[in-house]
Amino acid sequence: MVNKKVEFVGLVSGHGTSLLPLTNYLKKEMYPILNKPFLEYTLENVRQLTDRVIIVLGPHSEQIQKYFGSEWKNLKIDYIHQVDPRGTADAVYKVFNKFGMETAIFWFGDTYIPKSLFVKFLESPRDNLMAYKKVDFIPKAPIEIDSFGCVTCVVDCHSGYAGTGLVKLNRSVTDYFKMFQKENRLRFIIRDAIDDGHKFFGVEADEWIHMGILEGGNIRDNPVEHRNCFKEIVDYFYEKEQK
Repeated sequence: MVNKKVEFVGLVSGHGTSLLPLTNYLKKEMYPILNKPFLEYTLENVRQLTDRVIIVLGPHSEQIQKYFGSEWKNLKIDYIHQVDPRGTADAVYKVFNKFGMETAIFWFGDTYIPKSLFVKFLESPRDNLMAYKKVDFIPKAPIEIDSFGCVTCVVDCHSGYAGTGLVKLNRSVTDYFKMFQKENRLRFIIRDAIDDGHKFFGVEADEWIHMGILEGGNIRDNPVEHRNCFKEIVDYFYEKEQK
């Protein structure tokens, strides 16, 4: 265990629109990759660093609960249901409000997070962090980093860096979220918090494996992009299994 004081939270409450119509029947995070649900690969890394994880559920939540249960490989799993999904910012606020932790690491369940990146977040003395990666396409969640490693802009920028679905947040920032309940996306809330003077720092990710995004765009209704996305993910984990 690296640090028990920082909680881990998986956000899997979305509708999976980037993979429609497939996600009408199966949660995006539960799609099998080499005979394992995609989500399991990240949870395998989480369980090596803590003894509890919190998972925020939405549509088709029974699929995740049935597979992982309340304890999986000695990892205790607490669930919270977003009955009326209002976006990731609302999910984060609900988690802090229910469990009362001071600091937590949140990751989007449709993104694979390697153990090494989790460790960087745990070992950093900073309270508010965002993972990012340099990309050669226009991302949905662009961020800007200055020479001191501070995140200076989120969403409204064109820097060539993308947020990769992993953030570390302190309660002091999430208290700010409740003032902006009309915005349902976490990245917009973080943007407003930065504009209001809250400090966020960037942590560069070595890799970015995302279920449903290829070259920065959704693969919905495009059979070729579906094939390419799944092939990329399967090839990545196959190579890891062979090492």
